[in-house]
Amino acid sequence: MRKLSNNIKEQISNLTFIDDGTIHTLQISKGKNNNKQRLILSYSSKRAKKDKYTRTKALEKVKDKLSKNITKSDLKLSYYAKYLDVDDKCNIKYSLNEEKIIEDEKLDGIKGFITNDFTLKPNEVIEHYQNQYEIERAFRISKTDLKIRPIYHRLEHRIKAHILISFVSYAIYKEFDSKLKEHNIKFKFSQKLLRDIIKHMFAIKNGEKLIYLKFEDVQQKVYDAINS
Repeated sequence: MRKLSNNIKEQISNLTFIDDGTIHTLQISKGKNNNKQRLILSYSSKRAKKDKYTRTKALEKVKDKLSKNITKSDLKLSYYAKYLDVDDKCNIKYSLNEEKIIEDEKLDGIKGFITNDFTLKPNEVIEHYQNQYEIERAFRISKTDLKIRPIYHRLEHRIKAHILISFVSYAIYKEFDSKLKEHNIKFKFSQKLLRDIIKHMFAIKNGEKLIYLKFEDVQQKVYDAINS
């Protein structure tokens, strides 16, 4: 949001954001070819409080720095650097730019989503973005626990089989995860440790019947949730 052009920021500052869930949409152009895109803006009072708190702490830090001595190394990757003006006519001096602080305040609580998809409703775009964590988590689990890569096969049908097994494994994992949420079963340890515990749930096949070995308490909770 704060990296947008001043022209777009000015348009945003003219919009009204009062209640949580307020959404505005702007059409913008991006890139050398001026590709048309949508900037979807949503407001959250909780986010606004966090933004204000972050800025207040940053200003406290920069004021403390100003009372001592700020060097160029202090400005590298510093959140508060944008609030400073530099006077380098003689000795380098830094001072607070009150206008930049006011402009920054106007964006408190506002989150932007840029998309070139004009078919989705604003709420749908925001919902897709909120699923980003689950998508990244899916890739992470596929690459680590399910070992979708590296692939050591050369033949096409074996590569496809390898990917299919990994995909089916992830589908089973998601079903298991949803069953736990459905029954409000939570564990204080990580999902990775839980998956290791499940690996040690054994059964003996006697004809057409499975005889399960004695489960620990955690394993029994998992079994009851899946089979309910």
